[in-house]
Amino acid sequence: MTRAGLVCLLAGLMGLPLCAVAGDTVRVGFKSGKAPYVMASAPYTDSDYDMTRRLGIEVSLVQEALAPFGKTVHPVYMNFHRMPRQLLDGKIDAASNVPGDLPGVLYVERFLRLRDHIIVRADLGRQVAGLGDLTGLRVAAFQRAKDFLGDDYRAAVATFASYHEIDDQKNQVLLFLAGRADALVIELGIFKYWAKALGGEQPGYHATPLLKDPFWIGVGFRDPALRDQFVDGLARLVKSGRYDQIYAEYLD
Repeated sequence: MTRAGLVCLLAGLMGLPLCAVAGDTVRVGFKSGKAPYVMASAPYTDSDYDMTRRLGIEVSLVQEALAPFGKTVHPVYMNFHRMPRQLLDGKIDAASNVPGDLPGVLYVERFLRLRDHIIVRADLGRQVAGLGDLTGLRVAAFQRAKDFLGDDYRAAVATFASYHEIDDQKNQVLLFLAGRADALVIELGIFKYWAKALGGEQPGYHATPLLKDPFWIGVGFRDPALRDQFVDGLARLVKSGRYDQIYAEYLD
């Protein structure tokens, strides 16, 4: 074992975050099964950890932000409930989409850009500018949309012909493609990815932003030096246009 490797091992045994900075490998927690943002789904295979492959927008952004500092990202896939404790216990060095109030965790708020949209079939001939234009339509939304989108959204749901919230967003898009839903409430990147991946005859559609501004997912770090490197690397991706290019590589 190299001296750097021994330092990392001892740091890990002591519960310290030194390994993330002294070593080359950064263990980053991701919630799996969120294509195109995280492509891996259980049961995992070796290919889900192969950083030469396209493992998802989320993974690629972290990978390319840290690459200029000689860091190699090792994705660690888990559910949301395990992630905060894994980060606090030092079993991972960083985690995407963890609560911003964890003690001792340094949070970068504007990391992953999401844009919830209303998707409506073009063959309905209906102009949709907002939720009020979905009256009388069959609508399928992402799971817990009524919890996340507020009172105006919950009031609008009462005017829909039918309404379902669906956990598996592949199935949500399938409903739309099969003509069993007139409209979707869904993140635009997820819709584009699954509409393309499922293939077949694609209906025309109109996409309207549900909110004026995008929703941002953050990432938390245990070590301030690693956090600072990530902030620097992410800013470089944005300034160079590479940030948007990564999105396009998965969605276009």
